[in-house]
Amino acid sequence: MNSLLAFYTLASRTVMAEDVVNSSRDADNYRSLPNIIWSCLTTIFLCTWVSLHPNVPKPVDETKLNTRQRYAHKLCTFLKDQAFPFILLLIAPEWILMWALRQRLVVEYMVQNKQGV
Repeated sequence: MNSLLAFYTLASRTVMAEDVVNSSRDADNYRSLPNIIWSCLTTIFLCTWVSLHPNVPKPVDETKLNTRQRYAHKLCTFLKDQAFPFILLLIAPEWILMWALRQRLVVEYMVQNKQGV
């Protein structure tokens, strides 16, 4: 998370540095279209990533796996638990609301039936 925040800060500083260099011309006193698009895309990326960040994958005993199987498991877990939901959330933002609602309903069911104990 800290690296993403640092990336966003450095990106905005680059935009400010470009504005200072070009401030001698009247037309360059305003933000350009690429600068606006870049800041929007960076904000969307960070908000989407942070909204999915709290999900923790289920634990797996990796002591019985060899090195190749361990890396394959980590890659599959990353693609399934982080990359796919991230891309889906960029395409359909309302999906996160339905996902959270589903998680809440499952937890309520588990509490009522005391399966979580």
